[in-house]
Amino acid sequence: MDNIVQYKNNWYLHEGKAWNYLNSERVNNAIRSFQTATYFYFHNDNIKDTGYKQFKGIIFDAVQKPSIKQKIGETYRGYLKRLEKYYSDSDSHKKFYKEVFDKPAIVYDDWYHTIITVSDRMRHIINDDYYNRPVKTFVNCSQCDFNEPCYNGNTKRSLLMFKENEYIKELRKGKSNG
Repeated sequence: MDNIVQYKNNWYLHEGKAWNYLNSERVNNAIRSFQTATYFYFHNDNIKDTGYKQFKGIIFDAVQKPSIKQKIGETYRGYLKRLEKYYSDSDSHKKFYKEVFDKPAIVYDDWYHTIITVSDRMRHIINDDYYNRPVKTFVNCSQCDFNEPCYNGNTKRSLLMFKENEYIKELRKGKSNG
């Protein structure tokens, strides 16, 4: 989680991104980010009855990484001046994006079902005593069928690359022995 922001006595999850380029598809994919939905729902589910506040919404912002680099022989101060000009020129509106959402684009039931399914899948990938180990890591995420949609959102590419393996097919049919 990047930050928690308090505004007018409400708490907001703040998610910030820095990308090489900004476009509407990239922004829409970030809004549908499973990672952000997980922060939001996990916090709101587990904060009940603690005295802390639930998230009222999500503040999402993105900035385009600069396409300029420090030139050979250029002072750092000179580079910073060029960088400032880069971000304040006439098309600077194309280099920044900010929006506030009431909730993630992924609905709670879909998020919860995915968490349960991925957790079960991870347990089978790693081994059956995964939950009994003292330290749980995500080192084997690259082997997971959900890796691409989880880390990169529901992009056209990730949905095309997603291939159900036999485990998932059996799980959908109700034949999983997990």
